[in-house]
Amino acid sequence: MIFGEGANACRGGRVCLYENFTLNERAPARILMTTQKIDWLGDYGFNDVTGSVCNFANYPVILYKDATYHGESVVFAVDECNDVPISFNDEAASLQFLIR
Repeated sequence: MIFGEGANACRGGRVCLYENFTLNERAPARILMTTQKIDWLGDYGFNDVTGSVCNFANYPVILYKDATYHGESVVFAVDECNDVPISFNDEAASLQFLIR
């Protein structure tokens, strides 16, 4: 985990979860970077925290509202940097990659 803001804080090949909307644009805040699926974001102190996402991994990423890849989900395409939907703000509990 790092503190930062903007898409440039996310290193290539990773998916980055930002604590706030607009990629922490208003002020540096927590960013969780990963290259692997996470069955419970609470293991990293990031359960119910995510406000925006940058996906620079090689696969789409799926965020889930519940641990172990259950519940409502939202997909972020490769090279997509965006806020989570309002209804998903501070709700993500797990993530996995959509590998076909």
